[in-house]
Amino acid sequence: MKSKTIITISRILLGLSLILVFVLSVIQLPDTSLTAGRDKLFHGLAYTALGALAVLSVFRKRHPIQTVLLSALLCAVYGGFLELIQQSVGRTSDIIDALVNSFGALLGSLIGLGLHALLTHRTSVNE
Repeated sequence: MKSKTIITISRILLGLSLILVFVLSVIQLPDTSLTAGRDKLFHGLAYTALGALAVLSVFRKRHPIQTVLLSALLCAVYGGFLELIQQSVGRTSDIIDALVNSFGALLGSLIGLGLHALLTHRTSVNE
């Protein structure tokens, strides 16, 4: 797949994911047997996806490490911001959630780097 196509698709998915994470962070969700005790897992998975999409959205070939670190940092800041505003909408903020968000963002950013290499390598081999 061409790098521009990867970036475009990733940016669309990243925008939609940011909106979804925001909405899910500010609305009151009922505790169900599906979600009870699993919120940290959901936080981790959501921010892993955000981190991977962020890297794929802004990847710079000459600066892969900076791309990973900046993407992880921006996703972690976004997660921290959402944790803070949860207090103003009747939800509780949790430092553990912020840490899980940050870890997920870093993990996802590293996964995004690997996905970019895989996707662009497959393209160069097929051309």
